Amino acid sequence: MRRKIIAVLLSMTLALGVTGCGSRSVKVGSEDDSKVTGEKNNKKEKETEKKEDKKKENKEEDTEKENKEKETKDEQSEKEDVADVNHLTSRVNYYDSDGLLLYYETFTYFDDGLLCSSTMHSMNYYSDDLSYPDTEYSMMYQYDDEGELTSCMLDGLSGSGMYDADTGKVVMDYKYDDDGNSTEIFIYPYEETIEEERFGVDPSKTEILTGGARVIDTTQCKEWAEPYYDMISQVKDEDELTDITKCRLIYINDDDVPELWIDYGYGYAGAKICTVNGDEVDEVWFSHGYAYYVERENSVYISQGHMGNYADDIYEIQNGKYHRITGGTNAESGDWIEDEGPVMTYYWENEEVTEQEYEDHLEKAFDHTREFDSDEDVLSFDQCLNLMEYLKNR
Repeated sequence: MRRKIIAVLLSMTLALGVTGCGSRSVKVGSEDDSKVTGEKNNKKEKETEKKEDKKKENKEEDTEKENKEKETKDEQSEKEDVADVNHLTSRVNYYDSDGLLLYYETFTYFDDGLLCSSTMHSMNYYSDDLSYPDTEYSMMYQYDDEGELTSCMLDGLSGSGMYDADTGKVVMDYKYDDDGNSTEIFIYPYEETIEEERFGVDPSKTEILTGGARVIDTTQCKEWAEPYYDMISQVKDEDELTDITKCRLIYINDDDVPELWIDYGYGYAGAKICTVNGDEVDEVWFSHGYAYYVERENSVYISQGHMGNYADDIYEIQNGKYHRITGGTNAESGDWIEDEGPVMTYYWENEEVTEQEYEDHLEKAFDHTREFDSDEDVLSFDQCLNLMEYLKNR
């Protein structure tokens, strides 16, 4: 192409040069000579125009080709990104030799590839619900640009006795000898993992699940990390904070700014879900209850209550703030039916309804079948504070 352009420019230069020189050096001859000279000039001009058109056409083709190649590369890059997410480990199940689930570990990733967190759950087989985790701990991993682990922050999530900050030891369970003496089963960060001789895990039955891993978008983290950091720094000084306070990053509405759920770990202190509104944090607080949400569909259902008085409310985020959309209350009326319990009264939007009508309203307002389970992706409060500080300073 460069050669063609140079050739065209060279031929144009020569043509103009000859024409210019000719107009100064050749004497005016006969009419026929003038006619021939004019036809030659016209022919040269047409040839030049054709070459210019060809040059323009080639340039447009090259531009179109470059754009297509760029689009292809971008599409390929997007496909590779999706493939990477789909191949991330989302959960690991650890079984004993009889196939009984002992522990499971869930993972959350951050899209810059330098951060990852995992939550380990041990099973409580004294509970009727075998999926109920007995003890939990969380680890926050930080990597450098070369992929080398630089730090690992570990915390217990199920009780103050689970984690020893001085030694970094987390007690996961206890084993007993024939005399009933107990021995701690614990994990040290970096040095020990779940091993067959310590935990009764059968490595041949370990199940690694990929796909569906949680990925927190950090491309806009400066917009939300600093407001969250300022807010939870104040929370740290409040009386409600305990060593079993849990935090979760969740997506309620469909943007790349995550909401923050802080669960203080016990009834009256309750929990709150927060969202960033510019430099401020808007929140909804609730006690003796739980929040359910459909991920990225801007629907969150908060159920709470205590001592015979209960409430169900549906919220969504509008312009960076939580707005109550609908809801109802139900409470003990004071009457009692023998062998059945207290008589409840039900109100939906302050209008008295039957129990069935109440349930119908609630089902219409929030689809429980599509709610997202965020219990598997948790951080301790200190880990969350550490994470926000890291992200806001990037």
